[in-house]
Amino acid sequence: MQLYFSKDLGKQQIYVLYGLGGAGKTQIALKFIEQSKSRFSSAFLIDTSSKETIDIGLKNIAFKKKIGETAEAAIQWLTSKHEEWLLLFDNADDPNIDMNKFLPRCNHGKIIITTRNPGLCVYAGENSHIDNMEEDDAVMLILKSAAVDNISKNRTTSTAIVKVSSLIVGMRT
Repeated sequence: MQLYFSKDLGKQQIYVLYGLGGAGKTQIALKFIEQSKSRFSSAFLIDTSSKETIDIGLKNIAFKKKIGETAEAAIQWLTSKHEEWLLLFDNADDPNIDMNKFLPRCNHGKIIITTRNPGLCVYAGENSHIDNMEEDDAVMLILKSAAVDNISKNRTTSTAIVKVSSLIVGMRT
């Protein structure tokens, strides 16, 4: 993503991270945003699990930027704002949601889409298939998500959860 988004293509850039649930797509996107935040004038996270959550996320942008109270106002603002803003459409897994309705129509801005649906790669200038996380990364994610200290007992339990989870996922594929 660093290389792709560092290119000046003179058009809007969309990057899709796709793969199984729990593979770390959101964590990768958030890490990229954290490491690159000085490159963007604004960064917005939109829960894309349903049309309703997308609408709420866009309304929040409109409210935050004091430009109205509708999703349409947010999309219009993004379209007219010739800056390097970034949108993260997270968990765009529902194949019945038409993402075209929510993508600003302009030649600027950066968009990351995380999804289980590889069909969304049609929107992307580039994409990455995300496989399962390494065990240590998965353990740290569990500890962070559970908001517990990384002490020996918690780490041992988290490691056991990761191992059982990887066995279950392996049985499904």
